[in-house]
Amino acid sequence: MVQTVIGVLHIVSDLDKCCRFYSSIFGFEQKSLLELEGDDYADLFDLKGIKIRVANLSLGAENFWLGQFISHKSKCYPENSRSNDLWFQHLAIVVSDMDQAYEILKKNKVQGISSAPQTIPEWNKSAAGIRAYYFQGPEGHPLEIINFPKGKGLPKWQGCSEHIFLGIDHTAIAIHDTDTSITFYRDFLGMHIVGESLNYGETQERLSGVSGAKVRITAMRFPNSKGVGIEFLQYLNPPMDEPRNLLQPVIYLQRQPSSQWMMWTECIVEPSRPQFRSSHEKSSSRTSLNPGAAVLSLRIQTVTGF
Repeated sequence: MVQTVIGVLHIVSDLDKCCRFYSSIFGFEQKSLLELEGDDYADLFDLKGIKIRVANLSLGAENFWLGQFISHKSKCYPENSRSNDLWFQHLAIVVSDMDQAYEILKKNKVQGISSAPQTIPEWNKSAAGIRAYYFQGPEGHPLEIINFPKGKGLPKWQGCSEHIFLGIDHTAIAIHDTDTSITFYRDFLGMHIVGESLNYGETQERLSGVSGAKVRITAMRFPNSKGVGIEFLQYLNPPMDEPRNLLQPVIYLQRQPSSQWMMWTECIVEPSRPQFRSSHEKSSSRTSLNPGAAVLSLRIQTVTGF
């Protein structure tokens, strides 16, 4: 039984530069820097002769990995990507003060996706008062800073803090079909729906940078509420293209693990269930980015419409 999502991996071309970006601006702490190789990792990434440098960063209680392939050349994050592309995935960093956080980003000249921080309007009851801003990391990966008002988000994000950047709330992925995604993440992995909203209007357009945006949002977590949540972003408008090259009806497994738009989640698995497998799990593995940890590492390419 899967217990929690413990982190997300971004593949980058310049690991040292990216580590400096996350540590100097947001205060991520580098917990480890490993060089991984061998048959287990070749199977995990589906790449022969693999050698990869992996940095484990943490902010608050959450983990985030950056990986740079030494043995293979990484493909760049697609230029001119939009928030409604099916490979879109952002990491949501919680902030205690949106205005101060935004000023820090401007001071460091980060590339914005949103026009400015946006506040979800009062008519949107399930998300009213949440403030958010989309921007890009140093190699184009989408990121978000988010501030939760009283009564919204996890309890740990409430109250005063001496820090501006608090931790990682969730990773959001653009999907093609919410119901299909729920079938996988709820019925197979065991996650629960913890929030739903339909976001549209000028606020959503300015937030996502997509004209006419109308987004069905579904937030999912494991029952213990620990770890990183996963949020589905289904753009009802503008219409999305049909997903291509699907393997089976449920999951399209990552075939280009050196691509920088790879989604990777590491999920803690109950030790008594080592047989945890699926017919759709062909390129998954229980080898971990944390050697010795009891995890199930899932590689899922978001372009498929999860």
